[in-house]
Amino acid sequence: MGIKVFVMSDMEGASGVVDFDAQTQRDSRYYEEARELVTAEVNAAIEGAMAAGADDILVIDAHGPGGLKFTDLHPEARLIMGRPLPIRGKYMAGYDVAFQIAQHAKMGSGGNLEHTHSSRSIHNMWINGEPVGELEMKLALAGELGIPTVLVTGDDVVVREARAAVPGIETVVVKEAITQTSAICISPVKARQRIRAAAERAVSRRNEIAPYRIEGPVELIIEYAGQSTSSAYVRAKHPDVELIDTRKVRIRASDMLELWRKL
Repeated sequence: MGIKVFVMSDMEGASGVVDFDAQTQRDSRYYEEARELVTAEVNAAIEGAMAAGADDILVIDAHGPGGLKFTDLHPEARLIMGRPLPIRGKYMAGYDVAFQIAQHAKMGSGGNLEHTHSSRSIHNMWINGEPVGELEMKLALAGELGIPTVLVTGDDVVVREARAAVPGIETVVVKEAITQTSAICISPVKARQRIRAAAERAVSRRNEIAPYRIEGPVELIIEYAGQSTSSAYVRAKHPDVELIDTRKVRIRASDMLELWRKL
């Protein structure tokens, strides 16, 4: 029986993608070029996974407005497309390992293109009192299903976050953060070569890397940015969401799967 790999892709962690306004939005001047860079890194991860025996690869495009070029995606992969995205756990269940490709660091970490879920409206998030970013949230979702995340790629800051959370995880640094909107990037060719090699190692070492778990019950606190204080009030109108103050809301759940559903 082959190996099933679930790939979660973002955009901000790719080599050559360094600026929100110029690259990461649909109306950005270099958005199409950024999509090509991300898709090529995802394809490199797919090639590495297949070299290690993977024969079922499902990709979810987790970048807000969409970051992958479907026509350029590796022919052996399938892609979850469109918005709104489904609850990731529904389609991730049953997979052997997970990858996070082109991932960015959490807000306030010093990473290139750092943010937590929204670069414009969310300032910070905490689970059970600990600051978390999208990396930890996705690691924990996979872990709740018993799936180890075996590969993370992005800048040096998000890689440090991944290594701190998951001992032994395979990682690839494709750029070194300077500021939120600048970085030292390696060439796209070298980034893809390193990602392919790391993906092959990651799948081969899958039994050595444990799933990342956040034990329930879980409490998520979201702090909205100063210019988005009304967002807390709007969010608090949803079921199971409690208003803490003008900027913060609280969501409680029994485990990470229930938390994702409430989000």
